[in-house]
Amino acid sequence: MEQNSKKEQNSRIRNILLIAFVPVLILICFVLIPFVVDDALPITEGKWKKKTIGERIQNGEIKFHFDDLKFWSHDVEVKVELETYALWGWAFVDEASFDQPYEITLILYDENSVGFEYPTKPFSRPDVEDFFAYKGFNGLSDSGFYAVINRRSLKMGSYRLGILITGLETKEEIFVLTNSRILRTPNHLRMVP
Repeated sequence: MEQNSKKEQNSRIRNILLIAFVPVLILICFVLIPFVVDDALPITEGKWKKKTIGERIQNGEIKFHFDDLKFWSHDVEVKVELETYALWGWAFVDEASFDQPYEITLILYDENSVGFEYPTKPFSRPDVEDFFAYKGFNGLSDSGFYAVINRRSLKMGSYRLGILITGLETKEEIFVLTNSRILRTPNHLRMVP
């Protein structure tokens, strides 16, 4: 009799623990894990540096164009909605004295002039070199870039785009604040004309 009572008591305790543990498990699976995994992924694209630097002073002439903002997944363009986007374009310093390899950083400024810096990856743009051949600059085929931006890294609102070009030899920085904007909505990122 005592043994049955003890088994029933153990069974009740186990049921109570299971009932209490299920909501905790659901919380961990659907709420906490996505945030931990998202921040723990070793991805350099789309990782931003939040800097309250105010708007930089424009100090040079940069030719640029933003081609497109597309959904992005693991270095592949996709047609379905995801959290990550890639902004494609090209940019170069329009000064003959700036004749050196360079890297491009995309900076998104919110309404409070807080800058979110996104590193870019280069890609070949022979069309840019052909179009601007009359300028006689070297390396314009390397002016293409894309920046990978995670939608969740930005609060909802409008962000003005800035381009920072840094010379790899002299570390000279040339900056332009464009009139182009990205709008972060609850479900999307999109370019605003």
